[in-house]
Amino acid sequence: MAQATTRPVGVLLAGVGPATVGQVARVAEQSGFAGVWAPEDYPERPATVMSALAIAATERIEVGTGVMSLTTRHPLLTAMDLAALADAAPRRFVAGLGLGLPLTLASIGCLPDRPVTAVRERLGVVSALLRGDEVTFDDGQVRLTASRLAHAPAVVPPLAVGGLGPRMIDLVGELGEVLIVSSLGSEAYLRWAVERANRAADAHGRRRPRVIAFAWFHLGDTDAAGRDALRPNVAGALGALGAGPLTDADGWSDELTRLRQGDGPLIDRLPEVWVDEMVVAGTAQRCARGIERRLDAGADQVVLCPMGADPVAQLQRTAREVFPLLGTSPA
Repeated sequence: MAQATTRPVGVLLAGVGPATVGQVARVAEQSGFAGVWAPEDYPERPATVMSALAIAATERIEVGTGVMSLTTRHPLLTAMDLAALADAAPRRFVAGLGLGLPLTLASIGCLPDRPVTAVRERLGVVSALLRGDEVTFDDGQVRLTASRLAHAPAVVPPLAVGGLGPRMIDLVGELGEVLIVSSLGSEAYLRWAVERANRAADAHGRRRPRVIAFAWFHLGDTDAAGRDALRPNVAGALGALGAGPLTDADGWSDELTRLRQGDGPLIDRLPEVWVDEMVVAGTAQRCARGIERRLDAGADQVVLCPMGADPVAQLQRTAREVFPLLGTSPA
């Protein structure tokens, strides 16, 4: 199969099992997608294993983790895993790290008292180890004494950082090279996050980060069908997270608080415009507009998370119907 023209669009492997990761990654590469990203939540699939399977099945496409929590593993083990992946795919592996979902981390006893401090310190440790440096570190939870990797990667992978709030976004400008934006991030939130990360990078005299914007995705026969397919995901996430940076950017936080306190399921009262802004869903024309709006808002790559029973069919249809519209659809 001839290699298709690469688009600034990636694929998030949420919901994809180990037996089919290789197939999904190959189809993504052959169809012109720019990257394949392996998410990690608990107790779901491990991002390191899923990334390794994607790397083994491909030759050119970028592969990244998005994101591995820095609080659930010893930083030496994290660096060992990342170094091996980087050597397996030099110059096409991206190490995506961060805190993770606080609710999930709390449920397994891995939510630190000072999350931003923990991420900053452990990100620094992992970065130093990947460079081949000797590290001594003790934060009361983990300890390294004059430790270094036996096999530091020949090519150090770029560090991507994912986070929701302002202080975590600032860490990208301070220590990271890539910003990963939440899959629920609207255009307004994306602009805010990019501007914040850029200001932090400028303040530290560093290069402004590359921006990877995740997005839940469903290509439907109608706009309503696409929206309805993802409505339960948006309602479930907003119901669990509550008001915060994701809804502050659009001015929805007060209304979300009222809706969560009301009677009946949140999904029945969720404004349609919220779903439209937070996901890429609908017809090919609407999906192309959703991708382009995120690119215009500062994303360098929009990573689609295809929701449904057949992600391969979604990717093939996306390449066939959506990709030709990119750059030609009205904003």
